[in-house]
Amino acid sequence: MPSPLPVEIAAVLRSWVEAIEAKDLEALRAVFRDHEELVVFWTNGERNVGWEQVRTHIEGDLRPEVALQIEIEEPRYAPLGADAGTLTFRYTIRLTVHGDSTTLQRLASMSLHREAPGWRIAALHLSTAPRA
Repeated sequence: MPSPLPVEIAAVLRSWVEAIEAKDLEALRAVFRDHEELVVFWTNGERNVGWEQVRTHIEGDLRPEVALQIEIEEPRYAPLGADAGTLTFRYTIRLTVHGDSTTLQRLASMSLHREAPGWRIAALHLSTAPRA
């Protein structure tokens, strides 16, 4: 069984999930690094660099008619010194649109940096989980 996540790292992960489920772009922006080197790799192979590209991509997923629920599984954190680290995890996302639900299995890795405002996501890689 993996060790519990450090409190600050668990808070970043929780804030990421809560912002997505609430479809709150400002809260989501607050968990990402405010830097032009922010990069997100999506499951469709698209790569976004900087918050504006990330925001533009994710706005399509956060449409009002889409309800999102995320469940995190197997989170693991590897520190890289005192101010950086990598968080990997599996997650299940349930999308409901007009009463029709789809459940997707995903894998994620986050590079996290501690900066003046606290811990932030510097890079995020999302991929489709292998089928069992």
